[in-house]
Amino acid sequence: QKRRKLNSITHPKIIKIMLKRILLEGLNLNSSTTNTTKHRRRVVCVDIPLLFEGGVPMRLLFGTIIVVACKPDLQLERLHKRNPDL
Repeated sequence: QKRRKLNSITHPKIIKIMLKRILLEGLNLNSSTTNTTKHRRRVVCVDIPLLFEGGVPMRLLFGTIIVVACKPDLQLERLHKRNPDL
């Protein structure tokens, strides 16, 4: 219940920031364009740990979805390396 409340507060803001960044990168507005790069197709990568939990609207934003997975014991080992206090 508490997590749902927290998600309802944070997710809209996070999604807004993410969409803004995707749009800026996709339209190449963050850097100067030259004639050689002006017509290149842009690829924007987004790391979204809970994409599928976000529902259909979130999944529809992306043309290609690549899932990277690992064994649970390796995942736990990486978590402990990142957060030794856990």
